[in-house]
Amino acid sequence: MTITDYRKKKISERADYLSVVFASADVTDLAAIAANEQLPVHFDHYEDSFDGMLVHDGSQFHIHINLDKGNSPTSKRGRFSLAHEYGHYFISEHRIGLKYGLLEPHGSVNSLNHETLIELEANYFASCLLMPFAKYKAFAARKDFSFDLINSISDHFQTSLMATILRFIEAGTREFMVVISKKSLVRWYAKSNDFPGFAFKFKVGQAVPVKTLTANFFSQTDPPIQSLVLDRDPEDWFWINDSRGNRTFYEQYYYSDINDYLVTLLWFK
Repeated sequence: MTITDYRKKKISERADYLSVVFASADVTDLAAIAANEQLPVHFDHYEDSFDGMLVHDGSQFHIHINLDKGNSPTSKRGRFSLAHEYGHYFISEHRIGLKYGLLEPHGSVNSLNHETLIELEANYFASCLLMPFAKYKAFAARKDFSFDLINSISDHFQTSLMATILRFIEAGTREFMVVISKKSLVRWYAKSNDFPGFAFKFKVGQAVPVKTLTANFFSQTDPPIQSLVLDRDPEDWFWINDSRGNRTFYEQYYYSDINDYLVTLLWFK
């Protein structure tokens, strides 16, 4: 399931407006948004149940954010969880549905594999709110691509690593691909629209290709949590069938101990 371009435009317009009105430099002031809306936000302990939840108690909305899953008011994960719930609040169809019982209240979970449209839309709203396209593009312009750039964007906008990568893909300013693996198995991947359509030498749920830098990580006893940017053979990952594969190809990984994921970036020069 995907969000239509029309819906993306409407969602981003609302999020961009909020990010302009409520901002400290380039960082969106999420607390100021709640104060302006007189929207109670409760950071509390909810064990392992959800990251965030928007509920209507019959008279007003409340947002609940789960401290037990690392969602503090200032953590990158907490900021994304709150921005996601703002998506449910500010996207009219979500807000009306929850207010009048047309949608069931639900706990949202930070996940790469959301399949419902309302969760995809709330994620998209959050990425637009936290990383407005114009500010994001200006900050990232003319910088060499690598995890150093991703991390600098993440720190600048106070966003999680994966939210930053997904925003980078959506913005379409760089031709690249990301592969998420865990315990040597591919769990998920995404790529920019202009990344070559080569056939993969991997499938979700199966092992990463054996010749890759990523596979080397899983075969080592004490590997570094972040690799260097290395010039690799694209045929380690793909079945190459045209001249686009003749360009210089790079691979770099980063290990996230938050969820035990290995995040691999793949890109051409």
